[in-house]
Amino acid sequence: MIVRRRFASPAYGTAAVVALAVLVSGCASTQDKIDATKAASQVFCEQYESIISEHGTRIVRVPREDAYTATRAALAGLGMQLEDQNPKLGLFSVSGPAPLPLDPAEWDKVSEADLPLLRQIAEPHIGWLATHFLRFEPVGVRVSSQQP
Repeated sequence: MIVRRRFASPAYGTAAVVALAVLVSGCASTQDKIDATKAASQVFCEQYESIISEHGTRIVRVPREDAYTATRAALAGLGMQLEDQNPKLGLFSVSGPAPLPLDPAEWDKVSEADLPLLRQIAEPHIGWLATHFLRFEPVGVRVSSQQP
């Protein structure tokens, strides 16, 4: 006699699929994950450069010192911390915990918009199933920016 057991609840089936997905996603090697990260970084950098190229930059006719001070103050007002500076050259670096300089609602909106592309880029490296566990999580991430 063959006894077939069905899941008592749909939750058990879901839990089994999630457990299997976690096990399968663990099959991606560290190098696969690094390759996926590098590929995503390259694509997002290319998009950024394209936006800058298409929309350009703004030139504001003010003394360099005033622009430098105002930009530093604006970034400090967003919670970014000064890391390094060279006032003579007009350069500084700032950083802060993500999601700065975005607020949490802005971070969620950007994450939602960019997640499909991230999954598409990562899939050849880590597999389709593992991509469904990808998220843009700001926890433990530091955002850095260098301002010329």
